[in-house]
Order: sequence, then structure tokens, then C-alpha cells
Amino acid sequence: MISRLVSSIANIMLSKPVLTNPTAGVEDLQVLKYDVGGEFVLHHDGEPRILTVIYYVNGVGGTWFPFANMGSEESEPPMVSSSRQDKQQRMITPQNKKQALELCKGFQPGKKGLLIKGSTTVNNNNESNEITDTGDDINPHITYIQQGDAIAFYNYKSDGSGELDWKALHAGIPADETKFIANHWFRVNKLSEY
Repeated sequence: MISRLVSSIANIMLSKPVLTNPTAGVEDLQVLKYDVGGEFVLHHDGEPRILTVIYYVNGVGGTWFPFANMGSEESEPPMVSSSRQDKQQRMITPQNKKQALELCKGFQPGKKGLLIKGSTTVNNNNESNEITDTGDDINPHITYIQQGDAIAFYNYKSDGSGELDWKALHAGIPADETKFIANHWFRVNKLSEY
């Protein structure tokens, strides 16, 4: 079943030149458990991982992308705030880890970038409860997932330069309940040739 899942993802998300590259492959599925308070600090999945897929096994979210939705104004969805400072900040795209970490100082999950949150909570009896009134329905910085959902994102710029895209910087914010996720990383060496 896992091999069919990996094959389907690869065929949907990766270009033919990448799929036929002899150095292309996928890492084994990694399953992670975050206990209450567990987190994974801001990081980039890095070379040579070109595509990351995160599966939300039990529907508990908590993944934050501080630079998501911070591209050019033309491709930008409407923002809650349109202050001059917000517009200037959106125009800055980090070029390396040091710059990315510096630029996102003071950013808060749910107020900047994109926060992936669970739409269910799991109680002590391992029963799920649907969250119906979140108060965040109109917040463009929060997206809700459910048990079994997955997200995928590219780690390189789409311009063919072979450069890392620092908008893929992300973190697992401190869990407020036990969280299980699984990851697949698709890899290719010598990306700049393709």
C-alpha cells in the first residue's frame, strides 16, 4: 500500500525529468510522535529533498510556515492587514537560513504565514471531538486539517534555478495534545541539471 501511495504522489507532484533522473528516490516513511509540548524548531528540509509530504495521522495539526503567502502581490491572496509594513515584508524573500530566521523574528503562528491546525481534538479515551466553532473561519493564516489529511510542498524554487526556496521554512509548534505525523521526502541529486 505504501509503495502505491509513494508512486501516486510522485506521478502527480514530480515532473518527468525528475522522475526519470537516476538519482531520484524517496526516503522511507518516517512516523513521529509529539507528546504534549513537543515541537520541532524552524527548519528547512534541505538538499536534496525536493518534495516533502506530511501526513496528519491523528488529525492534530501544528505545522507553521512563517513565509507562506508572502510572495509577489499579484499571486497573493487578500490579507487581513494591508499596512505599508506588511506589504514591504511580503516583498522580501529570504535567500538563506540566517536571513530567513532573522526575517521571521516576531512572527506569530496564526498571524503571519500559514498555520496548519487540526479540526479535531483527541480526549484521554482516544475519542475524537470535532471542533465546530473555532473563531478562525475567516483568518487567511490558518488552514484546518482532519485525521488522514496530508500536505505537500516543494523545497526548491520553481524557476529552475536549483536554489532552495526559503518559503518552505517550517516548524512543528508545541503540541497541545499528542500528535502523530508521518513524512515522505522525495529526493534528487543534481537538481540544477533539470
